[in-house]
Amino acid sequence: MDIAKYTYQDWANGKIEPFNLISLFLKKEISEEDFGKIATQQHKAFLYYLDIAFDALKRNFLEEYNESLLKEEFLDYNISGYKHILDTIRSEHEEIITSALNTGYDGRFELTKSEVDTYLSATVDSKQMEIFVFHFTTDLDDAGIEFEKEQKAPFRYILRSNFYKWLVWFKGQQESKNSEPGLKINSESMPKIVEELMSSHVNYTWKDLFIDKEQADIILNTISEYISDTGQWLEEPKGRTLQALCSELKKKGYLKLVLSANQIANAFNTEFGTDLTSRNFQPGELAKGDIYRDKFHHIPIFKIKSKL
Repeated sequence: MDIAKYTYQDWANGKIEPFNLISLFLKKEISEEDFGKIATQQHKAFLYYLDIAFDALKRNFLEEYNESLLKEEFLDYNISGYKHILDTIRSEHEEIITSALNTGYDGRFELTKSEVDTYLSATVDSKQMEIFVFHFTTDLDDAGIEFEKEQKAPFRYILRSNFYKWLVWFKGQQESKNSEPGLKINSESMPKIVEELMSSHVNYTWKDLFIDKEQADIILNTISEYISDTGQWLEEPKGRTLQALCSELKKKGYLKLVLSANQIANAFNTEFGTDLTSRNFQPGELAKGDIYRDKFHHIPIFKIKSKL
C-alpha cells in the first residue's frame, strides 16, 4: 500500500504550498479519505461565503437605494457598472469564465484551512464582510478589471454575475409596480455619512440617549428583571429584545430625536455588555425586534416636567 505524500493534517497546518486538492489527488499524493475530508470542508466554506456575500451585497445595495433621491439612476448606474465588468471579463479573460463554469476548478478546492476557517466565521454584519463589500462595490469601473485577475477571480465572477442578474430582476420588480413617480422621502433616518461623522465624534453613554437624563436610571429600575446584578442583559434573544426596548423608548418619547444608529449601539453595548452593531438599530432592522415589544409595555409614556 502506497503512503500518500500529504495528509489532512498537512493541509490543516498549512504545509502544502501552493495548494490544489484536485491536482494532488490526481497525482495520488493524498489519500482518498483525506481528499474527501478536505473537499467537504472546502466545499461547505466556499458555498457559505458565497451565500453570505450575496446577502451582504443585497443589503448594502438596498440601504443605499432606499436612501437615494435618484433611485432609477442609482439602480441603472449599478446595472451598467456590473455589466461593463462582466462583458470585459468575458471578452478579455476567458480563463476566468472557464474556471467559474467548472465547479472543480472555480477555486473552492484551492482553499487553505486558514481560508476555510475565515470563510466560515464570516457573517453578514462582520467587519470582514463590510470590507469585502466596500471593495466589491467600488470597483464599477475599469480599475475593477485588474481586481478580477486575482486568485479568487472565479469566485468574484460567480458572485458578480449572480448579483447582476438580481439587479436586473429588482429593476423589473420596481417597473412592474407602475406607481406614480415622486420623491420617496425617508425622514426617520439620517444619511449614512452623517451617522458616521456623528458617531466618530461622540461616544454616547446610556444617559446621553435620553432627553431627560434622570429618566435613564428610572428606566433601568423599570426593566431590572432583565438585567443581572453586574449590569449584563439577561433576556434572550439579546439582540431582538434590546431592539424592542429601543423601539419602545423611542415610541414613548424618552430618546433624543437625532441619534445615529452607531451612537445607540455603543450606548447599549456599554450599558448592557453586548456586542451589537449599528446595523441592529437601522430602521428596517430595528423593526425585527417588535415581536418582543410586549415585554416593555409597562414602561409609561414620558412626560416632560413642567417648568412652572
